[in-house]
Amino acid sequence: MKDKILSPFLMLIHPIAKADEIKKKKQGSIPLSLVIIFLFFMSAVVEYQYYGRNFSDTQPGTLNVFYILLRTVVTFVLFTAANWCAATLIEGKGTLPDIWITTSYALIPVTVFSFVRCLISHFVSQDEGDILAVLAAIILIWSVAVGFLALMSVHEFTVKRTLILAGLTLFGMLVLVFLLILFFSLIREMTVFGQTIYYEILFRVRS
Repeated sequence: MKDKILSPFLMLIHPIAKADEIKKKKQGSIPLSLVIIFLFFMSAVVEYQYYGRNFSDTQPGTLNVFYILLRTVVTFVLFTAANWCAATLIEGKGTLPDIWITTSYALIPVTVFSFVRCLISHFVSQDEGDILAVLAAIILIWSVAVGFLALMSVHEFTVKRTLILAGLTLFGMLVLVFLLILFFSLIREMTVFGQTIYYEILFRVRS
């Protein structure tokens, strides 16, 4: 249990070695990854709603939880699914749980800093806010680098092959989004068609 709790934080320092241990020694935790993803979502909600007014142009009461859910949790799920599909095509060794766990662990820096930045934004001037922006960029690069190296380890790829995987993953995400839009459009059309038939039958029966 101790190893599973410490794994996310150790992976931030030694992403390749720790991701390999998570994969081979089963030190990853799905429940812990779900907690991290939930906090990632909540950090986006908190930042949207409570970020310092000197730096935010959002209006109170305009919070769209569904939109934030799309750009956080849904994007994460799409990335994980697309990465697994792409890795399968080019003989990646990582399983879906391995990808899910290591990718979620890589979200820790941006999640934590999002809460911290939101708090600090109420106590700094606009000029000092530039420092927050620079720090946010550094933290984002840290998270992306950890995720990249961890997935490279999980799939047992070289840097070049991992870059190819990254490109295929982004392409796969676009394909999945297109298929989801097509699916929901089809469901909507079928629903409208069904309602039309229902009302037509109802009209004729009453006539």
